[in-house]
Amino acid sequence: MLYPLFRGAGFTQEEMQRPVIAVANSWTDVVVGHVHLNRVSEAVKAGIRAGGGTVVRNLPI
Repeated sequence: MLYPLFRGAGFTQEEMQRPVIAVANSWTDVVVGHVHLNRVSEAVKAGIRAGGGTVVRNLPI
């Protein structure tokens, strides 16, 4: 299980008991077409938290 990994990353016990939802974000300030994606990602994460979930950010390679 990923429990030790999440604890090491600073997640609380309460956060780990909620649904964990990953948000993939290909934001970069180098590609003009991706500049807005950081704002979109922040809005999505706020919605997940408001719905009782725990957000894990995933930056695709």
